[in-house]
Amino acid sequence: MCVVTLYLHSCTKETINPANLVLNKEIAIHNCINFNANDKIYSICFDAVLFESRCPIDAICIWEGYATAQFTLTSNTSNHTFSLRSLLSNKHIVLQNDTTINGIKIALKNLAPYPEKFTFSHKPYVAFLKITQ
Repeated sequence: MCVVTLYLHSCTKETINPANLVLNKEIAIHNCINFNANDKIYSICFDAVLFESRCPIDAICIWEGYATAQFTLTSNTSNHTFSLRSLLSNKHIVLQNDTTINGIKIALKNLAPYPEKFTFSHKPYVAFLKITQ
């Protein structure tokens, strides 16, 4: 099994008006977005993919693997850096794919692109999150 560790850092924020971001729906995040929750403006940044061991789409694997992504949630009073893992279909292995900070639940729903067997994607990663309060 091949394990690849990748780091991605973002330089710019996505331009989404915090009032326009709808919570409780899945959103795609490339770098940073702002949103309103609990009468505060928060920023969540997709900092990096720390670990990538998901079985490539065109491969046959004995284990499906997982990916770990790092995020930072910032408000005007605090910063919280945390990691979330992609979901596994195996119900016997539990990996943390969500967290709750200041009453805001953040769940990693998907991480794209999915690895391919014989090619390395140069596309930037996109994290699909569901943010609820």
